[in-house]
Amino acid sequence: MGDEIEWKEFFDMKPAIVLVQASSRSWGGGINLCMNPINGVPALSHTLVRLREYFPASEIVIVAPEFDAGNLDAFVNLTQQPAVSVYYGHDASPLLRMVAATSKLPDDSWVIRVDGLNFCVDVSSLLKMQDYAVAADLDLMKFPDDWPTLFVGDLYRVGALRRLVSELALLPQDQSRPYHIHPKYFLLAHPEIFKCERYCPESYTTELLKECRERGKAVFEEREEACDQARSVPAADTLSFHYQMALKFLQKEHRVLDIACGNGFGSARLAGSVREVVGADLDEATICRVTERYAALTNLSFTAANALAMPFADASFDAVVSFETIEHLEAPLFLSEVRRVLKPGGLFIMSTPQNAIGHVPVNPHHVIEYSLAGIQAVVAPFFQILKSIGIKQGTIVFDDDPCGTNTILVCQKVEFKPN
Repeated sequence: MGDEIEWKEFFDMKPAIVLVQASSRSWGGGINLCMNPINGVPALSHTLVRLREYFPASEIVIVAPEFDAGNLDAFVNLTQQPAVSVYYGHDASPLLRMVAATSKLPDDSWVIRVDGLNFCVDVSSLLKMQDYAVAADLDLMKFPDDWPTLFVGDLYRVGALRRLVSELALLPQDQSRPYHIHPKYFLLAHPEIFKCERYCPESYTTELLKECRERGKAVFEEREEACDQARSVPAADTLSFHYQMALKFLQKEHRVLDIACGNGFGSARLAGSVREVVGADLDEATICRVTERYAALTNLSFTAANALAMPFADASFDAVVSFETIEHLEAPLFLSEVRRVLKPGGLFIMSTPQNAIGHVPVNPHHVIEYSLAGIQAVVAPFFQILKSIGIKQGTIVFDDDPCGTNTILVCQKVEFKPN
């Protein structure tokens, strides 16, 4: 990105292996976006081509779960991908896949890890990061936590990954599982054991962001039925985690609106803990399906509704939740409607992608993606913000650090204008 030609001189500092994390299924159990095409070719293949261009002498290994065994070989047409292989294993632990795929390397080897969806990965920054990480004798170097995810990759020392497996074995499973999926955050949280730093690249041009957004049109196809709870990995499923977090603030007597409820699984989850839930979504066909699906839940109902003009009376809900919605629409009008339907003192709990440079999101369905300060500034004129939570990735949250890939805001309707 930007100065790519200049940084090709670092080819001789090749990583031992470039690891590409990929799967046919998302953490939510639906189809993984890296399987979607760009110009008729899977996004994963575009990622491989980009990495091969900048790492011509490195082995590239796709690290995939065991349930995909054999699937990806044909899917990405490995005969057209020189020096690319696939390792299959450890369904719920990308960390163990990485360790297995690098088992023949010495501890002081460096590997780069990139997600298969990252067809616009910032290779120039990865090259600079590798140079710095080797010189500084680091265990991990990564992009800022709120950098747009499709541009990022991570650098790991192989020995650090092996030590991490030993450290996680000392923890209860419920504590260790999220770090098996996103191991870098355990390394970052334990500076007494691991030496880690973040690298902040230069911001990208608007032209580059628009180019990536155009390429992403087919990849980010909206799918109402994308979530499959039976096949999901809860420790990594951010969308389900939003509802789990909301339940910490909702009360048993609350009447709750879930606006932009999608396939309704989150509304159903809330219904088990509050007095009543109304799920609302713009798509009438979706509402018909979910009404039938959850007919047995007597305190849950669904209705077709436009989030910018809701068919609900003023002050009719104790709480409103809305996850991954505000980035799709006109924020002030949406927030005004949410405020209108909330009772005085009512709670508004929302989430949105956190993006340090989100003025041109790669996802073409998003109008804008907000930095933490940006979303706080948009929401503050309508609600008092009680708590800002940054989800690092998956289900990982650090209580004292609201920076991440996703923001949750817990807000309250107050009768005075917030500062």
